[in-house]
Amino acid sequence: MQGPNSVIVIMSGTQDLEVLLSQDDQVRRRFSIIKPEPLDLERDGAWIMGVFEEMCKRSPVKPLDDPSIASRVLLASRYRLGHAIEMLENGIERALWDGAESVDLHHFADAWSMQEGGDTEDNPFLVDDWVRIDPDKKMRDAWEKRRKAR
Repeated sequence: MQGPNSVIVIMSGTQDLEVLLSQDDQVRRRFSIIKPEPLDLERDGAWIMGVFEEMCKRSPVKPLDDPSIASRVLLASRYRLGHAIEMLENGIERALWDGAESVDLHHFADAWSMQEGGDTEDNPFLVDDWVRIDPDKKMRDAWEKRRKAR
């Protein structure tokens, strides 16, 4: 981590990663743990759309012109930066696979379904009342069911 050929390692992921990294004194001294705040539609919505537009410029597809896309992507990504960028990338990828000229909500819906599974009524890219969706509800319900079964 020092010298002319040094490397900076950036790891991103689950909260378990922080626990794992903090178990070793040497690792803990060498790494800085940064916890970004969850994304916010008012603060970050225009920025995330700028990222989306820039990603589309680097591909043959045009961005979706829908004022709700930022809100849908943030909800679907659980307001996490890495997940939001991955969701944008996956929507663009689905459009490329379809040979589409532009990304549409169905491309994002397909990307969501591939990643999350779930029913159509719980897909934030397919329903009009996406703000009511809790992307973690099914997982919490399953854990609660397992807990009660014990």
